Amino acid sequence: MWRKALSSSLLFHRPFSSSSTTEIPTLYSFLQPTVFALKPNQQPNETQDSQTKTLTQDQKTSLETTLQQSLITQNTDEAWKSFKALTSNSIFPNKPLTNSLITHLSSLKDTHNLKRAFASVVFVIEKDPKLLSFETVTTLLSSMNFANTAAPAFALIKCMFKNRYFIAFELWGNILVDISRKNGSFVAFLRIFEECCRIAIDEKLDYMKPDLAACNAALECCCYELRSVSDAEKVVETMSVLGVRPDESTFGFLSYLYALEGLEEKIDELETLMVEFGFSNKKVFYSSLIGGYVKSDKIDLVSATILRSLREGDGKGFDFSDQTYCEVVKGYLQNGVIKSLASLIIEAQNLESSLVEVDKSIGYGIISACINLGLSDKAHSILDEMNAQGGSVGLGVYVPILKAYCKEHRTAEATQLVMDISNAGLQLDSGMYDALIEASMTSQDFQSAFTLFRDMRDARIPDLKGSYLTIMTGLMENQRPELMAAFLDEVVEDPRIEVKTHDWNSIIHAFCKAGRLEDARRTFRRMTFLQFEPNDQTYLSMINGFVTAEQYFSVLMLWNEVKRKISGNGQKGITFDHTLVDAFLYALVKGGFFDAVMQVVEKSQEMRIFVDKWRYKQAFMEKHKKLKAGMLFSQRNFLFQKLRWLRGVWKRGSSYSYSNLDIHKSCNQMGMRLFISILSLLPELHEVTAAEPAAGRAIPTHGKCNLTCGTVPVMFPFGTGFGCGHPYFARYVKCNDGVLQFSTGTGIYTVSSIDYPTSTIVAVDPFMSTCSSMQNSGSFSLDRASPFTLTGDNIFVLLGCSTTSPVFDPSEDLCDTGSGSRVCSGLYSCKGVTGIGLPENAPTSTCCVYDSLMGVGSGFSLDLPKLQCSSYTSIYEFGDEGDPMKWKFGISLQYNDSYYSPACKNCETSGGLCGFSVLDQSFSCICRDGVNTTTNCYGHGYSWSGAWEPKIQTKIIIGEDGMHEVNRRWLSVGEMFLGKKGLRLILQTILLVLAILQEASSHGVQPLSRIAVHKTTFALDNRAFVKASPTVLGLNPKLVAVSNTVSFANPNAPLYPRLAQGKEWNEMTVTWTSGYGIDEAEAFVQWGSKGEDQRHSPAVTLSFERNSMCGAPARTVGWRDPGYIHTGFLKELWLNRVYTYKVGHRLFNSTYVWSQEYQFKASPFPGQNSLQRVVIFGDMGKDEADGSNEYNNFQRGSLNTTKQLIKDLKNIDIVFHIGDICYANGYISQWDQFTAQIEPIASAVPYMLASGNHERDWPGSGSFYENMDSGGECGVLAETMFYVPAENRAKFWYSTDYGMFRFCIADTEHDWREGTEQYKFIEHCLASVDRQKQPWLIFLAHRVLGYSSGISYATQGSFAEPMGRESLQKLWQKYKVDIGIYGHVHNYERTCPIYENICTDYEQRHYKGAFKGTIHVVAGGGGASLSSFTTLRTNWSLYRDYDYGFVKLTAFNHSNLLFEYKKSSDGKVYDSFRITRDYRDILACTVDSCPSTTLAS
Repeated sequence: MWRKALSSSLLFHRPFSSSSTTEIPTLYSFLQPTVFALKPNQQPNETQDSQTKTLTQDQKTSLETTLQQSLITQNTDEAWKSFKALTSNSIFPNKPLTNSLITHLSSLKDTHNLKRAFASVVFVIEKDPKLLSFETVTTLLSSMNFANTAAPAFALIKCMFKNRYFIAFELWGNILVDISRKNGSFVAFLRIFEECCRIAIDEKLDYMKPDLAACNAALECCCYELRSVSDAEKVVETMSVLGVRPDESTFGFLSYLYALEGLEEKIDELETLMVEFGFSNKKVFYSSLIGGYVKSDKIDLVSATILRSLREGDGKGFDFSDQTYCEVVKGYLQNGVIKSLASLIIEAQNLESSLVEVDKSIGYGIISACINLGLSDKAHSILDEMNAQGGSVGLGVYVPILKAYCKEHRTAEATQLVMDISNAGLQLDSGMYDALIEASMTSQDFQSAFTLFRDMRDARIPDLKGSYLTIMTGLMENQRPELMAAFLDEVVEDPRIEVKTHDWNSIIHAFCKAGRLEDARRTFRRMTFLQFEPNDQTYLSMINGFVTAEQYFSVLMLWNEVKRKISGNGQKGITFDHTLVDAFLYALVKGGFFDAVMQVVEKSQEMRIFVDKWRYKQAFMEKHKKLKAGMLFSQRNFLFQKLRWLRGVWKRGSSYSYSNLDIHKSCNQMGMRLFISILSLLPELHEVTAAEPAAGRAIPTHGKCNLTCGTVPVMFPFGTGFGCGHPYFARYVKCNDGVLQFSTGTGIYTVSSIDYPTSTIVAVDPFMSTCSSMQNSGSFSLDRASPFTLTGDNIFVLLGCSTTSPVFDPSEDLCDTGSGSRVCSGLYSCKGVTGIGLPENAPTSTCCVYDSLMGVGSGFSLDLPKLQCSSYTSIYEFGDEGDPMKWKFGISLQYNDSYYSPACKNCETSGGLCGFSVLDQSFSCICRDGVNTTTNCYGHGYSWSGAWEPKIQTKIIIGEDGMHEVNRRWLSVGEMFLGKKGLRLILQTILLVLAILQEASSHGVQPLSRIAVHKTTFALDNRAFVKASPTVLGLNPKLVAVSNTVSFANPNAPLYPRLAQGKEWNEMTVTWTSGYGIDEAEAFVQWGSKGEDQRHSPAVTLSFERNSMCGAPARTVGWRDPGYIHTGFLKELWLNRVYTYKVGHRLFNSTYVWSQEYQFKASPFPGQNSLQRVVIFGDMGKDEADGSNEYNNFQRGSLNTTKQLIKDLKNIDIVFHIGDICYANGYISQWDQFTAQIEPIASAVPYMLASGNHERDWPGSGSFYENMDSGGECGVLAETMFYVPAENRAKFWYSTDYGMFRFCIADTEHDWREGTEQYKFIEHCLASVDRQKQPWLIFLAHRVLGYSSGISYATQGSFAEPMGRESLQKLWQKYKVDIGIYGHVHNYERTCPIYENICTDYEQRHYKGAFKGTIHVVAGGGGASLSSFTTLRTNWSLYRDYDYGFVKLTAFNHSNLLFEYKKSSDGKVYDSFRITRDYRDILACTVDSCPSTTLAS
């Protein structure tokens, strides 16, 4: 065909067969009749047009000027009106202006303006085509292509041809091809192609010749749409005349048509021509042949063609496309010839070379096509048919099915198929195994994962590391340490797996976290047996586990081992650093092993590790202050200490019931004999311990209530825990970590003894002065409702009083000037008097002894600031009146003993303990098995463990003769209770009701919880599966509603702009998220003052990959592509000016994508005297606005907080969110949900962050805390999604100035202690501020580095982050930090101005004059589930609130600051105070903050 030399006259006199069937629209057929009219549907008035007056030159100039200005200001309608006025008088604007108008209309890309642009071009072409540039026409056609408007595009080309306005084909031809392809039809293009070819040849215009792509498009139309052999050959002849050389696609189109029509001779001719043209790759040719044969149902020729391609390719084939294989599968299945398809695969496998990759084999392509078409059952049928035919099944058939199983998480079936593959002698690659194992772990099918991994090992696959890590990570995430241990034990000797110490550490950590310490020990022993050296992380995990379980002796054993290692040759893998030292010291002090404590301290000093001994001294005082020396045993007598209470029982010859020693029936007799043998040693122990002083017996615990607290026996009306004792006393006396404590409004005091016959207790104030140690004390008071009164034994002494003190008022006669003077003299003779600033034997004029206060209670208060005294003490017994060192210091209190009732006596007689119900505080008898009854404990001698099995109660009676009697009796739980199902149902009902009540009372109605779904379709779907608790969803949850289809207008559109302060005060940053990378578009911010020209500032673009995450789930199931995060920098802002902005992207086709327009107010300059309002909170998170549940859904208060901030946004200038941002915890998409929630706030005011544990912490990632709170994010998300003006965003500390405020933001997830990089930053930030210009100095951090009464901190005894304020409080005091605000604890609390645990100012609402101490605030109630307070009352805590809320600071000027705490539920103020302070007050001297002076003149 290409050999024929046809003349142009012959060529174009034969029309295409399509010319009579398809008509191109006429020029204006698609336009409204009034496209030039400004008003729709207004018909043109020919009379008016004929009477139109000719424009004067001035009018023409005016209209052209208006047109030009309208284009500059983008006033499209005005520009069009001016153009219409000109053209209606047959006047055209100049060429640049005409082309600018048409280009502008085209760029808008909406239908209405495209019609205007089209009409304008047509009008100009018909009237004066010289005014039109080629680029303008190309722009219009491109816009039509974008808008997918085919008819006007073809009409425009037709108009150009008609008016002989010829543009080079290369400028418009490919655009028309694209439009045709989008609309799925090339028929209209074929007419344009025919006319263009005629013009090119007749007019001899080479630039009008169509190119190869256009010729192939015309040929495709003839072959696929018209199916006309004659038309196709006509196009081929045209290509020959035009000199267009064909390509593989050209031959492919013809081969499809010839196969469809059964023209085998033509096919042979095509193959010959392909060889002549030098085309060796016949993939397109064979694919098209297969398509034609399938279309014509010639299935036998399909198989022959596929096999022929294999033979010609020496068994390698041509790697047909998925589309080709799908066509093949459809053709065979439509003809019902699955057997033929199976035979084809078998024959293909026989022909395929062994070098062919699995995913390029014929079998793989066919089976994959079945699965892609949703015909998995057909794929199995093909597999079965191949087996039935006795053919070998290759990997190409198995692998697609395996991949489908992975995708559908059908891991058990996949595992079985892998076994079949192995049995067939085939071997999968490591990538396939990795995918299967990951799917198994995701589905929590651990057995399948183990089986697959064993198969990998048996198959001798060299790379096992990926699958090994997948299994270990999955087991860790699912908290299955026992499986981790078994798996590690199985693979530890495989040389292909590099098992290291950190793998064992993960297992030990998981066991310790779950409280399974024996398993942790077993793993530790196995680890050392296999010669894996434990490191510091190993010991830290073990120590934390032992401390949690209060197994301090085990910590001592660990210390002995570590001591041996670090004392030998090097540290043997142990990093004996500050963290490990802290862990050992804390545990050993808690356990009372003070010899070991001193060994740790000595070793630390030897290795030059700083130890804050005073910190541990304080811990010792809190836990062991009243232990007597005779009660402390050396290590050789440690066993005696454990059995001391047995000796006491034996000595008296009494009997004692071991009701807590419940032994299971399966206990072996050897263990029992060993236990009784130990008891037989008691007579020998008596001789050893007879000389020791008597001490309180350690009596076994009874359920949750104990008979002792430390060494103090506890009896009714007191109790050791909530629900124990009498409810009236439970609020005042509690057992905390082995220390019995008495609480009042002024503090927490240690109960040193209780005398039950006289109904008195002795409480000791830790800050009260004694002869050996005098110090500044706090006040002491008894609550008005307290059941306690002062006894007559107390002698209260006020020390270091001012001479103007009211206690010395003669008219009041408050001081005992008689015998009391001897008490004062005795105290002032003590050496400890120097602690309150007095010399030894000072005059007693500053000392006052109160007269006896017997019977005083009900609101008694000793207010030292009001009495103008430094300290006080109380003496309740004079051992030797002449020696103050032997006086007994403490406060003796009488308690009301009238609460002992017959019901309580009956309970105690039955062996129970008296308590109360936590719900209604009614009487409850607490039995030895933990069961509470309303009467007594008869019949409750067994131990209820929750296993619902009979137990054995062993009662051992020990007397003088050492005889032992063992009585066993069996009780059935089923006879005692309602039955297993009944009891569980009752408990579940109670818990559900309580949960609902708590939800209703704690959170109320969420403000954004109501949405509407319109046009929903209701249906029941039996296939629906909801993974949730049946107690929430019901027993058979089903899908009941399906919404209408939801789609995105532009998934890549810019979203969620977030403002932040820049590094300079006059700089604002805008961060947003989009789907456009730097290879797709240019990101920028368009901004400016209202009414002024807008500027463009480029934005930087960041993102991160899955491998940037530190662990699961962020690296596994939680991963989702984050898109791109852009940040633009708006610099040199005018202070306080309002700016508008919008973020956008300029695509590389010169189109723009915009966000909506926003506005913000620029920041004031540092020191500016104006109204400035700051909101601060932490731990907000996100929530579902429709009230539904989702992952990690415990931030129910976040929507209320968000709502209140939005509601009051006009009164907010800047927001600080101090850590725990959105609680994504490794699920990346949660960050988008959070940024969407705060968009109304963050897009209007700077939204500044601090780093929290849920953003940063991850083991081995450099965080200060080695936990997994970030879910594997390890700070990457927070550092990328938001901007902060830090020097290094990986180190999230920074400072920022806002008017009269200086904010110093610390990063508590990195070390802040003295000597660290962050400590230097904090000191520089505090020291560098000019307090004359910026008087308000605020310290912000996530974890509480100041003070908190949160239950977790109180339990640790630190009332703050351990090591929190030790290093920083001297900086706060030195640089006079006004307020420190923290999150982490989910509640609100405010302290007094405080320094070193002492309130420096007792004012509560208005602080005036010189700085005295920093006020510390916990503002962690942003939205996450609330944290409880300790019941202990500290004298520094002024206000607590168990609710959601935030704080607001308002600086009115340089001298007045207002602090407010608002609740999120209603936005009202519930706590507030003011600070009124001048610059001279900031300069004034205060404790530990006095500048150096000199006496020199």
